Amino acid sequence: MISRKEQTKNQIVDISQWMTEEEVYPEGARDKSLLMSPNTSSLQYNFCIPNHSYLFKRSTKRCLEQYWIEIFAYQFGCLIGVPVPPAFVAYNNKTLEPGALIEWFYTPNQEKFVLGGDILQAKIEGFERKKGRQQNFQSIIEILSDPFWKLEKNWLENWVKILTFDALIGNTDRHPDNWGIILENFDLVLQSSDVEKLTSRIAPAFDNGTSMGYEQLEKALCRFKHQAYLQKYVNKGKPHLKWSLEENYGSRSNQAELLNRIMRTYPHLSDSMLSCFHFSRKQVEDIIWPLLEFDIMHQLSLKRATFMLDLICYRREHLLSSLNRP
Repeated sequence: MISRKEQTKNQIVDISQWMTEEEVYPEGARDKSLLMSPNTSSLQYNFCIPNHSYLFKRSTKRCLEQYWIEIFAYQFGCLIGVPVPPAFVAYNNKTLEPGALIEWFYTPNQEKFVLGGDILQAKIEGFERKKGRQQNFQSIIEILSDPFWKLEKNWLENWVKILTFDALIGNTDRHPDNWGIILENFDLVLQSSDVEKLTSRIAPAFDNGTSMGYEQLEKALCRFKHQAYLQKYVNKGKPHLKWSLEENYGSRSNQAELLNRIMRTYPHLSDSMLSCFHFSRKQVEDIIWPLLEFDIMHQLSLKRATFMLDLICYRREHLLSSLNRP
């Protein structure tokens, strides 16, 4: 479990006075703005960092409650011990837009973030960046195992925990530009040209909004009360990651099969993977139910919250069963 930054229902962040660094942030599909938080004296709440970059992510027009997924994913990641950038309920008092306020997860002046897509494109001949269908588990392990990256010793365990987190929330969008590594002490290396000072770590699991059945319209959620429908929906989920470079992308494993294959091939990673399943329905309820109390446009509905709760608990049991664990 990771310590969580707490936000209460009376602490909705108004970002209308925050400085805008980029009105339309170019990365990703959803509308988002890059903002700079004010200094300490002007900050509303102490869970925000003064003079720090944040993304303000809005929902898609079709799925107006989508921004809640980012907020839930942060709190759920803390519960199961997977680092996720802090995300808070926020709105713009000028435009009356609600959204998720997401903390920037590295310090630009001191660290450098390298996208997974840049890493794979440099090492896989003919890598097609737009669709990223050559992304594969085996190549990632081979590339990042190179001492050149000076990754933390437990980087592979952390990477597998992110994949397990994705399987639990149903995130199939971990494409090459939705993961990466953070080069630490990068400013010191530039100043001294001493590469021995360089170390790096896997970036936290960012950009989690396309998960938790976000695309299902509220009027359709009643279908998931039928076990067969729920099972079919979960089994359809395939990660944006095949096993090896030679494997056909269209025939890649679903999320449960991928985790099973990782556990069989790398049994020493089992403990890290299984640690993500140590949560109860009650603990997930303790995350979801308080979100219903925020008085904001496009509130999280009870119907969707119940659906999210049922879905993640079903995924937990389904994945454990596929791993032959009680």
